[in-house]
Amino acid sequence: IALFWGPDLIAIYNDAYRPVFGSKHPWALGRPARECWSELWSAIEPLFDAVVRAGEAYCAKDHPFYLERHGFPEETYFDVSYDPVRDESGGVGGLFCIASETTGRVLGERRLRTLRELGVNLTGGHDAEICSQAAAILAQNPPDLPFVLFYLFDDARHSARLAASAG
Repeated sequence: IALFWGPDLIAIYNDAYRPVFGSKHPWALGRPARECWSELWSAIEPLFDAVVRAGEAYCAKDHPFYLERHGFPEETYFDVSYDPVRDESGGVGGLFCIASETTGRVLGERRLRTLRELGVNLTGGHDAEICSQAAAILAQNPPDLPFVLFYLFDDARHSARLAASAG
């Protein structure tokens, strides 16, 4: 869990939230949310603003975020809940964030779907036909396979030719 408090939404979080920040911990503790999440601030600022202004919770299942928590952009997914926290005036003084990472499950399911499609839909035929069928299936999963090339060797295995591509 994390609490983003005050006009600058200062980050205060527990140990269980540390993996969300990754190598940004302990630097992120006590910093404004816009600094902690600079790489995705344009995406989450409207969500945070809506919670603070309207005073209504926001939640999402398997919400995609591209985080830089280990020095590079990383595709991640979270079940998230952003809830308003009232201050002594009755207004919203910040927001309470509950996050549960679902990246492993989401990516695993997506990759298994691709493997299942390969297993179910590759039919007999010549090697070049199978390569074309496989390329068509793999092209449906560009996040994991941005490009694919299939080469076939000649009978003597002295040279290869491009049989199919995707991406």
